[in-house]
Amino acid sequence: MAEFPLDPQLSKMIVAAPEFKCSNEILSIAAMLSVPNVFVRPREAMKAADESKVPGGRWRGLFVAGVSCGEVWAGGATTACDL
Repeated sequence: MAEFPLDPQLSKMIVAAPEFKCSNEILSIAAMLSVPNVFVRPREAMKAADESKVPGGRWRGLFVAGVSCGEVWAGGATTACDL
């Protein structure tokens, strides 16, 4: 873990991911935590931005949404992981 260029908590999370069969999701979450916030909330459209975060009236969480966005962007689904 000392050779990973990440925080120790993220390194441990990545090393433990195969045990839970969710390596792809954990790598996506570690990548999201390693960069500045990727979600934009424009001041002039705050209400519309807030409403767009609740598809179908149910917000599942930032990291789950990020993993879902990554899967859509990559063009396919990955393994299931109970986050």
